Amino acid sequence: MKDENRQNNILIAIAVLFGGIVVIWGSFMSFLPGLLFMFFSHPNPIEIAASARTATPIPFITHTPIKINDFNLKSIWSINDVNVSDRGTIMLGADQEKTCYIGHFGKELEPSRESLICINSNNGLVLWQLEMVKFAESLSVTSNGIFFPYSKEGVIKLDIQNGDFVWQKHLDCCFIHSFYVLDDQIQTSDDHNFWILNMDGGVIKKTGDNHIKVIQPDMTFKIWDGLEAFKTVTDELLWTQPEIYTRYPLIFTKTKGEIFLKSQNTTAIALNRETGKTLWESSPVIGNIVYSSFTNRVYALLESGDLIAYDGDSGKATTMVSFSSVPFLVFGDGISSYQMAYDQKEHVLSIAIGDSKQLFGFKEK
Repeated sequence: MKDENRQNNILIAIAVLFGGIVVIWGSFMSFLPGLLFMFFSHPNPIEIAASARTATPIPFITHTPIKINDFNLKSIWSINDVNVSDRGTIMLGADQEKTCYIGHFGKELEPSRESLICINSNNGLVLWQLEMVKFAESLSVTSNGIFFPYSKEGVIKLDIQNGDFVWQKHLDCCFIHSFYVLDDQIQTSDDHNFWILNMDGGVIKKTGDNHIKVIQPDMTFKIWDGLEAFKTVTDELLWTQPEIYTRYPLIFTKTKGEIFLKSQNTTAIALNRETGKTLWESSPVIGNIVYSSFTNRVYALLESGDLIAYDGDSGKATTMVSFSSVPFLVFGDGISSYQMAYDQKEHVLSIAIGDSKQLFGFKEK
């Protein structure tokens, strides 16, 4: 009897051991694809999304433009379930009848993954969508392509028409502090250097002064003791605004000689480019600001739930749209939950509303 019990115990122990081995092997095999992807994936950091997201969102808030106060501004579309990423400063851009953003569209299945989605600026229909393997830090949509710095991988360029990968330029270091695409150049600074690249990713200039925000042929702008302007050729200090700091791109007008910016004090500011003199300053706004050269307006959102247009010359404020009778819910510092972009070609203003996860399109007439 004792021998029989001993045999039964041995058989049970063997069965338990075998079962444990099966469980461990199954767990290893489930992680193996991820390990292989981590170490052997293709260096191209963009991949096409395989399927639509299907998870059920949490019902929250819905906004409706209940009042449009300017007959020259028309609401043309709105999209629900749009979550523009708050991981970077500017994650929504527009140009050439394309409005693109980094974030999520539709039902959110895997929040750790983000997509780059481009829609038609005039009707809001999705044109194409790519899933991002890593996180972008900013976004610039231009007639020459779509550009963004990409999680220590340097700068990426995509074809604006279809999202095809064009090139990738690895930089020396780390995180991006500023990012511009202007005058057929990409200008960006990281933890150690300031770079100017051409549209093919070639290096035009590299300098160790990473306080530079942007270089133009006649003037160079830096953030150091406030906002400073220097002669580009001689590095002679022209003017300084010691109380102005910003992590947003400076907006330069091509004909009027003004600079518009969103300050660290959350106000919109207009400066004379040549002298640095403050021309006007708004009350606090949320999110970024955008400029329409078509109407010479600077658009901004107020926490009250209103879209405001400031006259570019005088700073006179006009309430253009009231989205609801209740204020926006601003999360954290309110910097990235609400974003805007302006398509200069189509005169379409796109507005991402953070609390309701909506995207609106308005057309200037």
